[in-house]
Amino acid sequence: MVQAINVISEFDFVCDGDKDESGNLKSDATTWKLRGLNGMEWVKCVVTGSVNHEMVINYGLVGWNNFLDEKGNEMEYCIANMSRIPPDILTDIFLQINSASTIGDEERKNS
Repeated sequence: MVQAINVISEFDFVCDGDKDESGNLKSDATTWKLRGLNGMEWVKCVVTGSVNHEMVINYGLVGWNNFLDEKGNEMEYCIANMSRIPPDILTDIFLQINSASTIGDEERKNS
């Protein structure tokens, strides 16, 4: 029996740099709103034979809180502003979306 992946629900992600030494969120932490990709979105992202990281992020990043510009103003969530996210953060976001879009070994054994 094949189990469906849960891509409908959004989840919050906070990068390690926005946590203190104890793993607690800093007061000014940025929260990224993410979701896993559905099967058809994933197929579009790998149609060339390799993963299109930008497309994965465009599908899976659905919002943010406390993402500030250089003047300290909240950045509006939109595709154009995604280019303002630092590369190391984009990598972390991609990895979280990728993880949410696939099933684990245990789930694979049971399907």
